[in-house]
Amino acid sequence: MGEQQYIAFLTFSLIFYATPGPATLSLAACGAAYGFRRSIGFVAGICVGLSFNLIIVAVGLGYIFRYPLVFTTFKYVSLLYIFYLAYKIATSETVKMTDAKPLSFFQGVLLNLLNPKAYIAAVAVMIQFAAEGEQFTVSIIQIVLSLLVMVSMINITWCYAGNMLSRLFSRPESARRLNIVLAILLVLSVLIATFSS
Repeated sequence: MGEQQYIAFLTFSLIFYATPGPATLSLAACGAAYGFRRSIGFVAGICVGLSFNLIIVAVGLGYIFRYPLVFTTFKYVSLLYIFYLAYKIATSETVKMTDAKPLSFFQGVLLNLLNPKAYIAAVAVMIQFAAEGEQFTVSIIQIVLSLLVMVSMINITWCYAGNMLSRLFSRPESARRLNIVLAILLVLSVLIATFSS
């Protein structure tokens, strides 16, 4: 990948992966509900899930989303899982935050594995920026490694921002309201993604 193409790839990826969506909003909500340090496992899980998305698409299995029934089924399974995460965030115990069990590494992996937006992004990146012919494998490795670094930084930032928000809402009642607002935004983001495509 040439320098200009690499800059275009980074710009596209930053815009796509940093904007609010199911993963980023769940990270902010998790940081707000459980604190930054206790959410690191969830952050790591989302990053691992992203690497699975990219690898699945890179080896050619992304074609299954060309079948409308498969894609629609996947979207609704994802929607149900997001509802579950939003419920956990909205009902998290804010008074005894140190005792509450944060979202887990496995839940983070599962979120990205069930996130159609992640697959759409991976397909778009591969189609637009992977090199053809002999350079294909090298370009895929470059794309995957670059995205893992970039998205890890984005995820940490979203989680930390959620944690900072919770400090502004330090009283239990206001912290509870913040969790509910973030959970609602999470559900709205996935509803918009589900029904606008």
